Amino acid sequence: MTAAVAAAPRRSGPARTGHGRSCLLRGSALLRIERWDARREGLLYEQALGRKLEARGYQVSSRTWPSLATLFGQPDPGGRVIAIVSGLVKITLGRESAILAEGDMVYLPPSAVARLDVVGFSSVRSLEAAGLGR
Repeated sequence: MTAAVAAAPRRSGPARTGHGRSCLLRGSALLRIERWDARREGLLYEQALGRKLEARGYQVSSRTWPSLATLFGQPDPGGRVIAIVSGLVKITLGRESAILAEGDMVYLPPSAVARLDVVGFSSVRSLEAAGLGR
């Protein structure tokens, strides 16, 4: 593990909560994060994460972001979900931010524009899901 990754804070809000449950960061109005629960959902791999999103009514596409990249997500009128398959990402929405790792999913509200920063020197593989979901 690189020093940059090891030194990265895990969350800007409370420590990891629940196993696979959705949680809001303390005082959060915008960021809703759900974590993969290996005990309930099995081993994490890209196809399983994609099926989970498709089962909720989303159309899923995959992306790879280069190391140290900064991206600005495009707003989607129905909202969208970003799920991390591998790597670390810092997501910022307004004044709220969080570090996402493998298996973390963030639900972005409709028309939200988020900033995404790849943390460390490894690329990030993610699934992006658009649509209304359930």
